[in-house]
Amino acid sequence: MIQSAVGSVEFIASHLKNNQDDRQVVEDWKYISMVLDRIFLILFTAACMLGTVIIILRAPTISDTVAPLA
Repeated sequence: MIQSAVGSVEFIASHLKNNQDDRQVVEDWKYISMVLDRIFLILFTAACMLGTVIIILRAPTISDTVAPLA
């Protein structure tokens, strides 16, 4: 009977340790996803800003020195 109780306690302890390991893996993946999300946010923002600047600078009225007709 005592061996059965010891076996049950060992099973519960190993189950809790595995559960804790699984939670640690989940937390690690959450951290990795946050880092990648931040990197992609910075890249997206830079691409949008660069595209906006290029569009504005390529506008013909920026470099046109001819006076308007009216």
